Amino acid sequence: MDGFAAVLQVWNYAGPRQLARLAVHGLLDVGRAVVGRTPHTIPLVGPPGALGAMTTADSEPGYTTIGGPSWVNALSARTALTMPMNRPVARAKRLRMPVMLVVANYDEIAPPPAMDRVAKRVRGRVEVLRLDVGHFDIYVGDPFEQSVNAQAEFLRSL
Repeated sequence: MDGFAAVLQVWNYAGPRQLARLAVHGLLDVGRAVVGRTPHTIPLVGPPGALGAMTTADSEPGYTTIGGPSWVNALSARTALTMPMNRPVARAKRLRMPVMLVVANYDEIAPPPAMDRVAKRVRGRVEVLRLDVGHFDIYVGDPFEQSVNAQAEFLRSL
């Protein structure tokens, strides 16, 4: 919901060096695009300390669990440069339709306070489901079932 807040999360869990590494790789990728070369990729996820867009302790095992057999752990490095500008929270006041937000309370990647800001700004009906799980936990097992059932019920209520 807030790419800028997500970048601050990276600063908090991985430090400024990680952000600098991501920026350097992003600029290299932009340079390659300018001269018509293939994209320069970096890992989407990795263990703490590794180069990757997400490197929390749960990133690599979490994404590996949900990625599926054809998933490739790579993304165009220039994505790191645009992440802070991806800010749906800034446009939430324009929403007048019913909105449901599912919040992972222990999410270290997508900060829950950003979801709270969206919920306060939406002008339509807002329902919030909060689950005491991390970022990737919501995609498997009981948290997934809770989330999907609540989303289905929300859609039926429209």
